[in-house]
Amino acid sequence: MARLGLGEKDRQVGRNLAQLRNQAGLSQEQVAAEFAISSQQLSKYECGQNRIAHVLWEDLVEFLKEQIRTLHGFHEDQAPYLSERDRGEEIETILQMAASLREQVDELTNRMRMVLGKSN
Repeated sequence: MARLGLGEKDRQVGRNLAQLRNQAGLSQEQVAAEFAISSQQLSKYECGQNRIAHVLWEDLVEFLKEQIRTLHGFHEDQAPYLSERDRGEEIETILQMAASLREQVDELTNRMRMVLGKSN
């Protein structure tokens, strides 16, 4: 069975994941505990050393988006340096990053299916 190697897209997905996590104000340990994985495994995802499972990816993105919304939308005292407009722009940028990450993961998943001869 052919295995699609890790590449620049995987590293970019990992970097974006780390950026989203940092924007949410969460440590690797906090996110890892939420998903019952080790912080070492999350680190490998963020460094692009391991590909994120598609099933995990969807839950991870939704979790981080909710954390970011909570941080910037409902707990204004945690981000007093941002004006209402800036908070909105920052949240929009982060949500766009999350959507872009989702597209990248979908593209990688489709490439893997093609290599493995699976259709969906």
